[in-house]
Amino acid sequence: RVLDLGCAPGAWLQVAAEIVGPRGVVVGVDLQPVLHSFPDHVHHLVADIYEADPLALRGPSGRLFDVVLSDMAPNTIGHGDDLLSARLCARVLEVLPDLLAPGGNFTMKVLEGGEQPRLLRDTRALFATVKAYKPPASRDVSREIYIVGHGFAPTPAQVRSAPLDS
Repeated sequence: RVLDLGCAPGAWLQVAAEIVGPRGVVVGVDLQPVLHSFPDHVHHLVADIYEADPLALRGPSGRLFDVVLSDMAPNTIGHGDDLLSARLCARVLEVLPDLLAPGGNFTMKVLEGGEQPRLLRDTRALFATVKAYKPPASRDVSREIYIVGHGFAPTPAQVRSAPLDS
């Protein structure tokens, strides 16, 4: 099970769908609809991560995801974009215990800036291993980096249970 936050236009959904195959499940969430057609094991929700109930994002099964990807990015305005990006990332970390299974893996895009050290620290508190990664294909002028976490290990106090009827 893979959750893709900020999934539009659908590139990561497509890659995840190919990796998990028809026996897996991929769920994408974005403010914008995804116009691309996907196989039946790929689902897309138009939702706001600030307003959506994280437990509802799990779908009818209520099962946690094995992988959470976040490619969310703010509408850039030039000044303060890194702070807007950090706010999105902080929200993802806040809801992650309700979405990601223990031992699961995580990738989150963030714009480099003053909040990056805090985001790394907060991510390290949730995972066995964490690293910041700038893909070689990324342009030199790009401020995008990815924070990658392996071995999700939330504390019991951080995890809400899904309702019994989900």
